[in-house]
Amino acid sequence: MGADVMRWMYCEQAPTQGVKFGYTPAGEIKRRLLTLWNSVKFFVDYANVASFEPQPGSTESSHALDRWLYARTDQMVAEMQSAYDRFWTPDATRSFTAFVDDLSNWYIDGPGGVSGTRTRKPCRRSGTRSAAACR
Repeated sequence: MGADVMRWMYCEQAPTQGVKFGYTPAGEIKRRLLTLWNSVKFFVDYANVASFEPQPGSTESSHALDRWLYARTDQMVAEMQSAYDRFWTPDATRSFTAFVDDLSNWYIDGPGGVSGTRTRKPCRRSGTRSAAACR
């Protein structure tokens, strides 16, 4: 059980409740963190193949999945900012987990997703925006 799993486990629990501790809950958290890691690795690999150079500021896209990702990222950033403003980490972890699930299940692997096709620039920009919400 690693430090990231432990941190996530503590942030996920409401302070008024006992921490769900053990290898089974830790395994579930590790699986979720690996989903994030694999999603990031997917985009890094394809960005390197495509010699991608990020261009800040542009959020225009004609592809429906790209527009959906921008909207979903905006929603996640707003939810996480609200959670952090209230000092309520369980909502922040829940919002981020839902975003990673949506990203991996709908944007990458879902119907019409980008798995195995051209790299989507919006996802790389969205990842930067979601990291900025955690400052």
